[in-house]
Amino acid sequence: MTPCCGAWASTRPSRPRRSRPSSRQSTGPSAPDAPPARTGARTLRVGAPVSADTAGLDLRAARTGRVCAVDEPLLTIGAFASAAGLPASALRYYDEVGLLPPSDVDAGTGYRYYTPAQVHHARAVAVMREADVPLEAMRTVLRGDPQTARAVLGAVVERYTEHAERVRRAAVALTAVPGPVSATVRVDGTALAAALRQVLPAVAPEPGPLHGVLVDVVDGVADVVATDRYWMLVRSLRGVGTGAGRTVLTPERVRTVAALLDLREDPEVQVGCEGITVGDRLVAGLGDEYPDHRAVVTGQGKPATRVLAARDRLLEVLAASTEEDLTLRVDGSGITVSPGRPGARAPGSMLHATVRGAAHVAAVEVWFGTSLLRRAVASTVGSDVVLEVGEPGRALVLRPAAQDGGSVLVMPRALREGQE
Repeated sequence: MTPCCGAWASTRPSRPRRSRPSSRQSTGPSAPDAPPARTGARTLRVGAPVSADTAGLDLRAARTGRVCAVDEPLLTIGAFASAAGLPASALRYYDEVGLLPPSDVDAGTGYRYYTPAQVHHARAVAVMREADVPLEAMRTVLRGDPQTARAVLGAVVERYTEHAERVRRAAVALTAVPGPVSATVRVDGTALAAALRQVLPAVAPEPGPLHGVLVDVVDGVADVVATDRYWMLVRSLRGVGTGAGRTVLTPERVRTVAALLDLREDPEVQVGCEGITVGDRLVAGLGDEYPDHRAVVTGQGKPATRVLAARDRLLEVLAASTEEDLTLRVDGSGITVSPGRPGARAPGSMLHATVRGAAHVAAVEVWFGTSLLRRAVASTVGSDVVLEVGEPGRALVLRPAAQDGGSVLVMPRALREGQE
């Protein structure tokens, strides 16, 4: 029993309660949910002998499907609001929408009464209300099991996190000072040099806007990006700095910047549309015209299936494929790599992996160019890799399992779902 149980017992004397009316209109003017003191109430417990002067039976069982002791202490809306941490106005609203109805409503006055057993749900509602959890998500949490509640609240967190990131980017864009924009960041020089070299394989070979590497810095986080439209490599490094700036470097100038960074352990780097300054050396850039890589990554949406696999073993299986195309089949057991297109039914190599999501219900087959997928997996870092398979037409996203080192997006030739 909690310390406030005594307050519950004293809020209203026991009495036979009336059935809740279908309409809440009272015979007089609207009154607040603060009932007058009542006396002379009688109680009847199930199984107790019934005497001739017994006031009457509690017929609430006809409505609830169960028979209860009618001397259970009741809370007025004011006492219940204090115990639950919710204002009375919120309780009235949650009653109207059917989320948290009272245990009883006085047929004559319309006063609402609650039981101590309802406080647990009400406190959960108070916590979710404070976090702006949508009403329908609250319903699911209250009536679902813990696993369902975690999934629903996880989706709410993810949606709000994405919204916060959009607001942050908008704030950066709207508060930027007109004119040349630049950012200063202090990062691990060796790590930034390695990131610049790692993304070079994804640079478009032909002259054009993608024949270069984007360096994009926002509030101390440096993203290094390259893409040829078929795959995109993103490396992220967290440093210390302020401002926002971006520039595009040709592959030759990427190597120059990397060489300068090799000579400095903890350099201060300035990034702007004119180029990158390392120490007192400016390496000119090509401007800041480049696709918005953040929008591309978030635009893939929530993956339907996630697979955790050993990176080196996956590379071994891919290296054994001699065909120009291959099919990546994901089901509840893991990954099967087969030569050719989906449906060819050629013998494949099985790789056991941890699979979460839609592939447990229906196997997913994705058709890739062999060399492209091999390069994409080889560009990941760490001993394990996470493969995120989205809706048809979306890129396969590869991420390191144990660290936040960026991501790799690789476009499939086709994707389809196969029935188990």
